[in-house]
Amino acid sequence: MDLFAGFNEISHSYDTLLDIEIYVARFPYANTRITRPGHLQFIIEAYLHESYTLAKRLESYPKLISRRLAGQLPRIDYKGACKRAVELATAGLNNIVTIRGAHVHRRRFSTPDLEKAALYDLLRSHDGDGLTQMLGEYTYREARKKWLSTIRTNNSDLARLLDLYFLELYPLVFDPSGETFLN
Repeated sequence: MDLFAGFNEISHSYDTLLDIEIYVARFPYANTRITRPGHLQFIIEAYLHESYTLAKRLESYPKLISRRLAGQLPRIDYKGACKRAVELATAGLNNIVTIRGAHVHRRRFSTPDLEKAALYDLLRSHDGDGLTQMLGEYTYREARKKWLSTIRTNNSDLARLLDLYFLELYPLVFDPSGETFLN
């Protein structure tokens, strides 16, 4: 059950990252104090946090496998496969973990496009000028489009990373036929 629970945690994190693609593409809070740029910022920050969670799950899962199963089948190199899986995950997610760490420990994550969208939103709230409205709308839509593309690309890359990661771990958990757990 521990092995399944660990896998389920990884799966849930990845599913949440896929869900964020939907969240970033929609703004469901019309007529509330939540602004569209604020919502976009929040969703991006949630993506960073969930990516960090996934990275930590990918780091700990091979350790769980090794503790639970190593020694049961001495012919299998649990240590080597687990090490390779962790190295894959660490290398693949290092950049986003670093960005998330800076967001948490130094300064809130931001990029020029997000700052510009927030600025125009602030100006719009103090000035009903049509040009400001148009610029604000355009800036927000461009930022949202960019971040949706970035998140989709990241998620696609994550899918490939997870395939490689589990390719390393699969033989540690399942028999060669792939039909049953190793005993």
